[in-house]
Amino acid sequence: MSQAFLGANPGTRIADALAPELHDGVVDNTTTTGSWVEVPFNGEIAVQVVVGVADADLALGEVSIQGSDTGTGGGTNVVTYGRFADIQDDDDDETRYLQLRHYKRYLRAVIVATTGGFDSTITVVPAHTALGNSRTA
Repeated sequence: MSQAFLGANPGTRIADALAPELHDGVVDNTTTTGSWVEVPFNGEIAVQVVVGVADADLALGEVSIQGSDTGTGGGTNVVTYGRFADIQDDDDDETRYLQLRHYKRYLRAVIVATTGGFDSTITVVPAHTALGNSRTA
């Protein structure tokens, strides 16, 4: 008898499977403002950016994290929590962390790629994940 399973794939840590994802994909010579993602817990968190491949002609890659009280970001309640160190053309397969005290209900990533582009995945992770790792903000 087969069983249906709708959870995380076997071997996937639950924290990873359930982590709010702010961005996953390529940004190429443009500014991408992500959708607001609900992060329904407050306190110390870390945002992780995993850079896949950065184009050889990438002049500058920037990632900043914003917070809002509403899922629309309306009004004057948008704050910028911080910004990662610039992503360069030789930053392939690099993981970076931004630790912050989260007090808004919604987060989004704003990603800028000048000239070239880069592939990245940006997720919210527990603050202790960043301990002992390189932090850039």
